[in-house]
Amino acid sequence: MLPPSMDPPSSSPRPAAPPWRALGWGGAALLVGLTLALWILPEWQPVRLPEREEILRRFAEVAASVGVEPLPAAPRLRVTSEPGEIEIAYRALGGGAVDWLRREERVLLLEVSQDAAWGERSGRLTVRLSPQGEAWSVHWSPASLAELFGLPGRGTPPHEVRRAFAPPLLRSRESLGEPEQRVVAQAQVEVVPVVGSQPSQYLQVLAPPGAAAAAFRRPGSVAEAWSHVEVVPWGRLARNGAVFLALLALFVWLALRQRLDLIDGALLAALFLATSLLAAVRTDVVGLLEVTIGGAARALTLFLLWSVAESWLRASVPGFTTSLDALRRGRLGPRGGRSLLLGWGLGAWLAGARLALLAAAALLPGVRPAGTSVPLPALTPGHDPVGAGVWLAGLVVLGACLALHVLPRRWAWVAAALPAALLLAPVPLAPWWGQALIAFALAAALARGLDSLGLTATLLAAVLAYALPPLVLALLHPAWFPGTAVVLGSLVLAPLVLGFVGLRRQPQVESDPAAVPGFVRRLERQRRLSYEMDLLSRIQGGLLPRTLPHLRGYEITARSLIATEAGGDLYDFLRDDAGHLWIAAGDVSGHGYSCAIGQATVKAALLALVDADRTPARVLERADRVLRGSVSQRQFSSLCLVRLDPASGELLVANAGHPFPLIATPAGSEELELPGLPLGQGPPRTYRDRAARIPPGGVLVLYSDGLYEGADPAGRPYGFDRTRTVLARSASWNAAEILERLLFDWHRHLAGAPAADDVTIVVVKRAGLRPAQGVRKWDVGVVPGQ
Repeated sequence: MLPPSMDPPSSSPRPAAPPWRALGWGGAALLVGLTLALWILPEWQPVRLPEREEILRRFAEVAASVGVEPLPAAPRLRVTSEPGEIEIAYRALGGGAVDWLRREERVLLLEVSQDAAWGERSGRLTVRLSPQGEAWSVHWSPASLAELFGLPGRGTPPHEVRRAFAPPLLRSRESLGEPEQRVVAQAQVEVVPVVGSQPSQYLQVLAPPGAAAAAFRRPGSVAEAWSHVEVVPWGRLARNGAVFLALLALFVWLALRQRLDLIDGALLAALFLATSLLAAVRTDVVGLLEVTIGGAARALTLFLLWSVAESWLRASVPGFTTSLDALRRGRLGPRGGRSLLLGWGLGAWLAGARLALLAAAALLPGVRPAGTSVPLPALTPGHDPVGAGVWLAGLVVLGACLALHVLPRRWAWVAAALPAALLLAPVPLAPWWGQALIAFALAAALARGLDSLGLTATLLAAVLAYALPPLVLALLHPAWFPGTAVVLGSLVLAPLVLGFVGLRRQPQVESDPAAVPGFVRRLERQRRLSYEMDLLSRIQGGLLPRTLPHLRGYEITARSLIATEAGGDLYDFLRDDAGHLWIAAGDVSGHGYSCAIGQATVKAALLALVDADRTPARVLERADRVLRGSVSQRQFSSLCLVRLDPASGELLVANAGHPFPLIATPAGSEELELPGLPLGQGPPRTYRDRAARIPPGGVLVLYSDGLYEGADPAGRPYGFDRTRTVLARSASWNAAEILERLLFDWHRHLAGAPAADDVTIVVVKRAGLRPAQGVRKWDVGVVPGQ
């Protein structure tokens, strides 16, 4: 878990970062990025998109050339950018790719699809045309799943596909060369050079096992073509599967620990589905599979990612709050409004940086674009800005949770960018190191925003980084992107409006404790209780002696082991004016602060009452009256009080309900039986003194009931006999070694079982017998291990 002393990355911004400045810097960066994109990137060049009727007429010509008869259903028309095809062009043409893409108007393609009949089969014909009307791909998908996933050998032979689909893809004075055919993942693939094309181009014909078929025209040589063939992207599928399983494991781990909040994750997944499916309605079987299966899978992944990341952050950082809670409950105030405006500014800055970096890559040697700055259509399960933004922000938050565990906070925000840099490509670049470097830089900027601006601003900034460029492109061609302009315009403007509205509201509107998830409130109570118990433990530790008395001719040591956060055992050493050493060992009933108050009261009573003119019995009687008047009527204390005359070893002992002390000599052990009721309850007490003596080489041992009551896993108590057995061999041991051997034997008996009660042992050994040769001399006068 995160260190308790670490300040949480709260979503309330710092006063030094006013939203107006963030909005200004973000707007300036976006303007710079758009200017570079309009100047350099092919997809941003002014293109006259033809009228709808003109494109449909050209589609009808291609359909007739292919031999497909369109059905009466109305065709569907949309603009697509084919990022994979653009990457192939950049790879094949290098520095000349930008000019070629502009000249051929190859980036913004018009995709027309319509239900049609091809011979005796029904399905859907899809053709992609440039704004000039040139065909770049022809695709046929069957109408049924049975034909789509047919058995090997049941599909259309590639030479038939080539014969049907190649004519509309050839330009004037062009012809096909000798085809090369291979089988890739059970699909028959044919690559055919286009003779007479400038620059060199080829046709790739795809004939999967089912009834589907496709032909694509691409730049490059035949030798280069085979490096682009990937019927099934196994590498990407394996990586996505591993990420999904890791998220699922974290989800289950947090759920089992009851530290999981699902509300925000579910809302973001629903928002993703609403925006991505709004403009992605298709009727062919491939389109339906893409929308239903692909959209549902991505929504589930986003749900897992955000639920895990946000819940882990909430559970890890004490005092963490976010204005997402207030925003979700309609209680947005100045804090949330400021977060939205700061997030808007950061998102605009990231969007401008993405465009500027991709434009620079088109001109700089050694790197090149590996796709488009705006994948189209912009509202599909694979390109939706909400999904891409939640994915980016979630990975940064998850990386922050991991990094803050092992690194100082000033470095953690840098390491937090690593997951996003490894799994995302916010700027499609090649080679891979360029893409990874830029991805790391942008993710690190977002992680820095998480550290300084908070979770709400980070999430909004990540979404806007992907939403602003397609919105601007849609506004440049409003007739072709009406749905995209409306949906993304609402998505972009709503946080801006809400931010200004929130700034005008009173701060009290955001005060809503019920908005915090229940598990967070429970964790805060546990943290507060843990802090209080730790404080109590330190208070009780302060009541015990820090040093032990140095007494000529004696070795004295003591140890108190607390079973839980706060125990009731106590011991103390006092001196009177006659030179006597008073030794006290006791146990206060109760738990928590009442126990500490009882311990302090007993210690104060002893300090006030111990005197050379009093015996231990008289001190206990007076201490009983003190406890009755100063602590709870339900609280009592056992206490054994011993007065030692150092010169003679004579003892005077009184006992108030505490375990009887032991005197061990080489001849055996004697228990000083002295019954008495505990202090503080019942009728007024009277106690009596008992005289005893520690002979030279003898040992006095006082202990609490936790010693003999300690039970092994089978429930058998440690008892009194084992204590006597250990003490029977104590003649050659010093006081510290006697204590350590008693505790060692006690722990061995417990065999790992937790102690049910505190254990306190005080050992006083009188000199007289020399330690055996080779026995280590233990330190005397310091409390070991307290």
